[in-house]
Amino acid sequence: MIRGILFDYGNTLVRVRDGVTVLREILAVLGHEIDDGDASKGMEAFGQRWHDCYAGFPRGKRWTEEIRIDCYKAALQAIGFRRDLDTLSGEIGQRWASHERQGPYEDVKPTLRILDKMGLKLGVLSQNRMTGSQLKEDLETRLIAGYFSAVLTSEDIGYDKPDPRFFEIGSDMMRLKNSELWYVGNRYHEDVVGARNAGITPVLVERGRRHRSRDCLAVAGLLALPPMLKE
Repeated sequence: MIRGILFDYGNTLVRVRDGVTVLREILAVLGHEIDDGDASKGMEAFGQRWHDCYAGFPRGKRWTEEIRIDCYKAALQAIGFRRDLDTLSGEIGQRWASHERQGPYEDVKPTLRILDKMGLKLGVLSQNRMTGSQLKEDLETRLIAGYFSAVLTSEDIGYDKPDPRFFEIGSDMMRLKNSELWYVGNRYHEDVVGARNAGITPVLVERGRRHRSRDCLAVAGLLALPPMLKE
């Protein structure tokens, strides 16, 4: 019997746009037009700076505002910006979250209300550079944090998907057996394979697209979850 559901965050509950689009869009708002090629170059530099300088930091301390600003600065330098880097990086940092994360999806709140009334225990388990407390703050701004009894990320856990330990710690957090849980996510290898290897039933969310591998429960939207639980 399923007694709880763990949800992925990005592109399961909340739309998360790609960094190339976000960087190009924010710079346009700030009066700097760049093309996708330059934006790609910038995001590559962003990722490289983080990997070279901060990936080895203790988990939970690898995604501070100062670190993000430094990575934005590396992106700007790679594109060719030379002046006012501190100011421009700060402006990007202030706007990034609102441009990157757009949501939640329209079906999220009604689904959570139904599942809550059904007595399901709900949580969020995300591979994310944010900590669980940072992610909870994000969910609070979207008025859905109250539905979740626990919010945890890979920064808190110390493991990444698809490592089974990532999911096992999530089930411990929910105080439920692995066999009593669903894990709902939008990526086959990370979410379906990882959850299954931990003994948790995976549910793949396919919003407008189908994965080649589909040997699991799959839904086109979250409102399909409550009827499946009643079957």
